[in-house]
Amino acid sequence: MCLDIAYGVSYLHTSDDDKTCIIHRDIKSGNILLGENLEVKIADFGLSIFHPKNHPSRTINTEHCAGTHVYLDPEYKEEAQADRPKMEEVINGLKKAIDLQSREKMCHDSQKNRKNTLEIPLEDISLGGENFNNTNCNIEKGYGMYDGEVRYGNETKSVIIKRMSKFFQETPGSWREFEIPFKHKHENVIGLVGYCKKMNENFIVYENAINQSLDMHVGNATLTWTKRLKIGIDIGNGLKFLHGSGEGQDVVIHRDLKSSNILLTGGWKAKICGFDVSIIYPNNHNIRYTDDEIGGFPGCCDIYCFGVILFELLCGRLACTVRGQSLDSLFEGQFEVDRPDKLVFKRIREQIVWKSLVTFTTIAFNCLHDDRDKRPTASEVVVQLQHALELQVSYQSVEYVIFILKQ
Repeated sequence: MCLDIAYGVSYLHTSDDDKTCIIHRDIKSGNILLGENLEVKIADFGLSIFHPKNHPSRTINTEHCAGTHVYLDPEYKEEAQADRPKMEEVINGLKKAIDLQSREKMCHDSQKNRKNTLEIPLEDISLGGENFNNTNCNIEKGYGMYDGEVRYGNETKSVIIKRMSKFFQETPGSWREFEIPFKHKHENVIGLVGYCKKMNENFIVYENAINQSLDMHVGNATLTWTKRLKIGIDIGNGLKFLHGSGEGQDVVIHRDLKSSNILLTGGWKAKICGFDVSIIYPNNHNIRYTDDEIGGFPGCCDIYCFGVILFELLCGRLACTVRGQSLDSLFEGQFEVDRPDKLVFKRIREQIVWKSLVTFTTIAFNCLHDDRDKRPTASEVVVQLQHALELQVSYQSVEYVIFILKQ
């Protein structure tokens, strides 16, 4: 209805050789009539005037005010008129609002339509060795991510099960952790298996990640420097995809990227998960402010988080466990005196080639730039991490050849 009114007003304000601009002067709800199918018609032109082509667009101050109190333009009273949008801008704004609302509704409707294919019976879910049935959901595990199994006929499939709160509400916003993995399929984004909702229980079932989350492994000496570089590249590729690397693809801003939201498969491939606070922007949406209206390019807050994860991989410890100083401030002090190696995890320090370390630390430090617009994009981070990996692998290959020749 609002859009129809805007179209009507826009038509009245248009002038050409066959039509003179009309100023209605009494637009209000009482003068908007609705047809049988709720089509909008502007009515009551008793106070309207024709606006000459050569007349300034600003309203004329007059002692003969026209209109209804509250709706009356304050400029009639010689009050300062704020910058108001043109009708074309109003129409475009309303179109955008309708588009966003339609997408949200389609998202919600599509979730309902998928229930026939993705809903998993409660009795087919085993959570940490404990089974459910139609009469008992009272297992002891709390809410969070657990290893589990889903039964398919006579076979079982290992999965990760996220047990949601009993106060979980089925709204489009609450289903981001379901919708994003379903719509945005990528090798570095956790895959969706299905969901279950029954008797106050809500589960989202993801593909298996046997090595669990990255935060459990940053201090693991068996996680070599080469593996850490590959994990960083996987995370970067996942972010690059989510931030809209594909043509016509919506943009996903994660907003809670951290080591515990990076899952690892048996082959140490990293997969991004944890989309409960993520934001989805349609591909035709002009993204100016993305991170809680603070500003910056799309996903720059994710890049900062990515930088912290890179430091954790380098230092072999979680950022939240450092006392007194954050990891980025500790690193900055070493970086400025050209000694980034001082923060390297001692148990992998001897593995690292200096050029690989410098390439890695430079891009990681840039991710934490105070100026959000000067942080690299996910694509730029991936390029540098791949270069760091190439430097590391090429050096190791040369060392291996030298070792063989000495035998």
